[in-house]
Amino acid sequence: MLLTALLLTQAITAPPRPNPSAYLLIKYDKASAPPAIKPVAPSFPDELRKAVQVTMVVVAVVTDREGRVCHAAVVEGDSKARHAALRAAVQWSLEPPDDRFPQPVKLYFMFSTLPASTPPKELATVFYGKYGVEVRATVTPGPLEPQAEAPP
Repeated sequence: MLLTALLLTQAITAPPRPNPSAYLLIKYDKASAPPAIKPVAPSFPDELRKAVQVTMVVVAVVTDREGRVCHAAVVEGDSKARHAALRAAVQWSLEPPDDRFPQPVKLYFMFSTLPASTPPKELATVFYGKYGVEVRATVTPGPLEPQAEAPP
């Protein structure tokens, strides 16, 4: 009986707590983040051209010591635009950090689908802030639905 109680006591004890210093914590510090020296605009996905809309995709990137993006991951955003934003993000270059350590940064990609009547001069790509880019396109009309004939 004593042996059973001893075994149960050992089985119920809580597992050891993990050491938090073993985990890498990434802090996104906008003030000290280096400026972009080669921002790249994404291509506009055809799936987004079906309706007037604005969607945003946020991509977290880490740069190497030379300022090139070495890791990128989508943090949030429309599934239709994620692939285009990720392809553009990996092509970015930032100014190399002073301390020569990898620098985490969030890039913001905005996709704006505008009415078909929008003048071409308003469809230009816009870079804003250190890490934002907006690409614009017009709505592409979908295929025409065949009209059903009225019964006689």
